[in-house]
Amino acid sequence: MKLLRIHDVISVTGVSRMTIYRLEKEGLFPTRRRLGKNSVAWLDEDVTAWVVARPAAQEPRRSVARTSYSTGLSGLGTAAVSSASARSSRTSLLSRPSARGPARR
Repeated sequence: MKLLRIHDVISVTGVSRMTIYRLEKEGLFPTRRRLGKNSVAWLDEDVTAWVVARPAAQEPRRSVARTSYSTGLSGLGTAAVSSASARSSRTSLLSRPSARGPARR
């Protein structure tokens, strides 16, 4: 019987800390054991059984190429749309006054 701390559980399961606690609260993950006032751990056998019980990942589906339609910039490709939006966001960032005060020259 081996005890796993939270970082060990994260590395074994590949699931984030908050997801582990959420699944445990929902009853979908093994419960932790209290070791002391401020420490908890999970039984290795429980965590391993949970991992083994998880369904195997499916092969990703091949997606069919879709045509993307842009609004407002008809006739332009997606590269032109993305570069136009990048220019406008850069312009808006440059035109704002700095939070540090007046611009230095």
